[in-house]
Amino acid sequence: KFTMGTSIHMHIEVKHNDTWHHYAAPHMFRNRDFFDLVAGAYGGQPIVPPRGLPENLSFVTRHDFEQDSKGYRLHHTGWLGADELVKLQERINEVFHVSNVTSMEYDLESGIFHTFINGNSLAQHQGWNDLRFIFWFDG
Repeated sequence: KFTMGTSIHMHIEVKHNDTWHHYAAPHMFRNRDFFDLVAGAYGGQPIVPPRGLPENLSFVTRHDFEQDSKGYRLHHTGWLGADELVKLQERINEVFHVSNVTSMEYDLESGIFHTFINGNSLAQHQGWNDLRFIFWFDG
């Protein structure tokens, strides 16, 4: 289980022509419920149990992971694909009791990742073949 000093490191990658490209590295504030949904950090059921890093990381994501591993004890490393991110948004809505679909605070892209992926459309792969969210924790 995590301590309150735990931080998440996140990278968003998109796939185009069979190559993964770095899209963003959003800053995430510490949030126990979100950490639980992503990695089962506090005993909850994650969308997908952490499964390590994919082998075909973009250069930027791999570089950041290697740099972080020199200074931190990293754990609960994993990734979520585009379909799993849609499920994550559904679970966020349930956990945080989001009833207003226009609520931006708990919107995965604008409220949590603080970025817009193709105009706030995680599930629509316009201009790329796939999308994934890669994460690891320190602390």
